[in-house]
Amino acid sequence: LEKGQSLYVYIGGANNGTNGGYNGGGSGYSSIGGGGATDIRLIGGDWNDTNGLRSRIIVAAGGVSGAYGGGLKGNDSIPNSTDYNAYVGKGANQTSGGPAPTKYSSAISNGTAGSFGMAGNGGKSNVESGGLGGSSGYYGGSGASGAQSGSWGGGSGSSYISGHTGCVAITSLTNQTPKSGCTTGTTDNKCSIHYSNHQFTNTKMIDGNGYIWTNVKGSQEKIPNPSGGYYDLGKNNPSNGAAKITLIAY
Repeated sequence: LEKGQSLYVYIGGANNGTNGGYNGGGSGYSSIGGGGATDIRLIGGDWNDTNGLRSRIIVAAGGVSGAYGGGLKGNDSIPNSTDYNAYVGKGANQTSGGPAPTKYSSAISNGTAGSFGMAGNGGKSNVESGGLGGSSGYYGGSGASGAQSGSWGGGSGSSYISGHTGCVAITSLTNQTPKSGCTTGTTDNKCSIHYSNHQFTNTKMIDGNGYIWTNVKGSQEKIPNPSGGYYDLGKNNPSNGAAKITLIAY
């Protein structure tokens, strides 16, 4: 960092009923919304400002009912029956948002796809039982299709760290396409480096279920609690996001 440089910290919000959480969470239809992402960026302004989203150098995905926040990849929601796999929200990755699920035969509208920094919204069914919104991240998860009965869950977003091997940065401030030749889980660290050249070292990425991601999904461990200590194994922050910055003497 240069002296006098500003960083902007955006704290993801939990859903507010059907409304998605602050910083990109998708809205549900007659169902709950998805959580917003937490990130640090180089350009301030509204959370959905295009240049602000492109300037993010680290992003922690939010979660949603049915799908914990993702690492390099987000997660598809878990349906109440495998017969309904096609209709739940889908997880994002390093280069694209979660794709829109299949429209259920009796649904009035489908869940929408996730995109860069934004989750998709849940679809509407003909019995007022809609799909959940997706959760946000580097790329957002998709919302679920309108449901037959009950509600299907949304997909979760992906996380990103500039300097973390396996991540894929965008090309430039004016070009949002992923770096050429780079795919999710790549072993080429250059793919991860943000266009600003700001990057982290000694990185560790842990998803919302405690799984450690190098350029692949690894073992599970307890997730640090920003208030101190750790959550129980497989548990995570149940509310608004958090960002903790600690000065390290050198």
